[in-house]
Amino acid sequence: MPRARPSATGARALLLAALVALAGGCASTTGYFKDAGRPAAAAPSPLASWPHRELWTGIVFNGQKVGFTRREVRPAPGSPGRYEIESEAAIRLQFLGFDKRVSLRSLERVRGDFSLESFR
Repeated sequence: MPRARPSATGARALLLAALVALAGGCASTTGYFKDAGRPAAAAPSPLASWPHRELWTGIVFNGQKVGFTRREVRPAPGSPGRYEIESEAAIRLQFLGFDKRVSLRSLERVRGDFSLESFR
């Protein structure tokens, strides 16, 4: 039994309805995003006055702790006015039977105004 072919008018109407639905969906999200404005032009605070020499934070995903971060700021040994910033992060995600672990470490040497001297 032969299939009935849609008429050209019906196909155009269907295409027009799809375009209107897509355009309407895009238009409704434009009010959601707002310009955050220009960032404040604040000068960085000197490392000597930082209140926390070591800071630990947890990483939570879907209500479960999946990792941590640590940052330590200390005067560089043998280099007055220089600081070392040691950072590390560890994340473990288990998803669909896969176990992924990510570990990051860094050590930066900076001047008191945050200008970078070296990193590894």
